[in-house]
Amino acid sequence: MVELIRIEAKKLFRHPLFWYSLLVLIGLYVLLMLKLTNGFLKHYNIWVEFMHESNAWDLLLHRFALNLSLVSSLILLVLILVVAYIESQHHNWRRLLTLPQSLFHILLSKLYLVFLVFLVVYSLLWVSTLAIAKPIIIEKYDFLFKNEMYQENGSKYFLWYFFSVFAFSKFIFFHFWLSTRLKENQFFSFLIGCLGLFMPYQYLPYGALFSFNSTMTDVLVVAGIAVLYCFIAIYFLKKESALRYFM
Repeated sequence: MVELIRIEAKKLFRHPLFWYSLLVLIGLYVLLMLKLTNGFLKHYNIWVEFMHESNAWDLLLHRFALNLSLVSSLILLVLILVVAYIESQHHNWRRLLTLPQSLFHILLSKLYLVFLVFLVVYSLLWVSTLAIAKPIIIEKYDFLFKNEMYQENGSKYFLWYFFSVFAFSKFIFFHFWLSTRLKENQFFSFLIGCLGLFMPYQYLPYGALFSFNSTMTDVLVVAGIAVLYCFIAIYFLKKESALRYFM
């Protein structure tokens, strides 16, 4: 399996579409963070007016979670799109049957690769957000964060991180399976994924990808849902590989 993942990684990292898309989306995230940095006071005034809440720490975490969730969703959709496109580009789906490895293990290696690459990219963006954007905003708008009524809760950042990782995991398992079923119609698969981002319910594959006010219970619930989606995706990948539905 490790060797299969290495082979799939080499195919992915050598494809220019992966790097172009990743750079564009990371650039989009940088622009969103710059816009947030320059307009945080405006966001704060809106937050106070409509939410009747003056906790700048909660607003900061909410905007971080919202921006990172949006860009990470697009990165994940594009990542799965590119993985499937690499095989469709040269009509290689049928050729997978001629390889010595089983079709199920090949698809599973692709799924593992998508999960690992996304986890690394998401983690780097999360770390850079807290290490770079957060200090800049706090320093620039320090008068908003000196309210003695509210104190920073560092555990919320980690709860947000783990909630989002598990929420995106169910996204990965479902959408990867969908992309393999729609192997020659990746635009349709991408469109379904984009529309799915508006789902509000955490039990659905695309729904509730972030929560800026998560509790440990919320994290455990979404982790259980992600594990369930994982088993379901693996079951159908194995069953449909044996029946050659992907060919």
